Amino acid sequence: MKLTSGDIANIVEGTLSGNPDLIVNDLVTDSRQISLTGEMAFFAIPGRNHDGHTFIDSLYDKGVRVFIVERLPENNYRLEEASIITVRNTIEALQLLAAERRKAFRSPVIAITGSSGKTIVKEWLADVVGMTTPVIRSPKSYNSQIGVPLSVWMLDEKYKMAIIEAGISLPGEMEKIRKVVDPDIGILTNIGDAHSENFRNNEAKAREKLKLFRNVSRLIYCSDQDLVRKLIRKDKEFLKKEIIDWSCENRNASVFVKITNRDTGKTSLEMTHKGIVHDFIIPFSDGASVENAITVASSCLALGIDPAVINRGLSGLVSVAMRM
Repeated sequence: MKLTSGDIANIVEGTLSGNPDLIVNDLVTDSRQISLTGEMAFFAIPGRNHDGHTFIDSLYDKGVRVFIVERLPENNYRLEEASIITVRNTIEALQLLAAERRKAFRSPVIAITGSSGKTIVKEWLADVVGMTTPVIRSPKSYNSQIGVPLSVWMLDEKYKMAIIEAGISLPGEMEKIRKVVDPDIGILTNIGDAHSENFRNNEAKAREKLKLFRNVSRLIYCSDQDLVRKLIRKDKEFLKKEIIDWSCENRNASVFVKITNRDTGKTSLEMTHKGIVHDFIIPFSDGASVENAITVASSCLALGIDPAVINRGLSGLVSVAMRM
């Protein structure tokens, strides 16, 4: 999906100065990531420590020709070959552009959020699903107001499934992310105390995260989490969806999980789904990894993946290097 600078100006509701016919194929927000400058657009985002507007001159000298800005450069007269699109807010413009990309993607989009485990579940799920299906995933932990639209921009019809990770740090952010991702399937890892400083309590944080799944057709989560279970079961909108809950306590859950053996470095699982018992082995024994692997296995069962493929994928899981 290639767009012209004129197309982008229309989509982001910006004012265009310069050539409307420059082709854009890649988006970048970090001047340090500039390597291949052909068909690239730079979003000048002001931040606490750096302002993207200050790098426009140097990027122009490196060959970048399309810029989305909140204010015109003082010396824009020397940028005579550039297309400069002025908008009210460059992050919102980035989100609008990514949302347009999402509309063109016809394959299922899975969104993952939670207090912890998002990146691990995303990576592991993509590894297992990718054994049989071309899948695109968010790079690293691109789960912010900027990272999510950059992830969505990578969507391409050669992929038959997308897995997007989403995180928030403030109330009101998830609704913006939802409009960008527009997921078909939702996965909630858990709700805990991580990243709670801007939320009144865990219930407020859980309500905010669940906004991501407002329009999904299927939601996957652990119903052993009392807070989340109550919020979902009391919400009329969620009652209309296909709920796939996994539990180690409730035999009536969609996926009932029994840990049959846990040794150092390895755990055996017995997972019952639609009356059929599946035996899986995962190469981890710590609680967090086991929980994340169960979420992945439950998601794969819900997606209808062959249990033999799931078992092969789970047995080959490796630790994910986390950004600390």
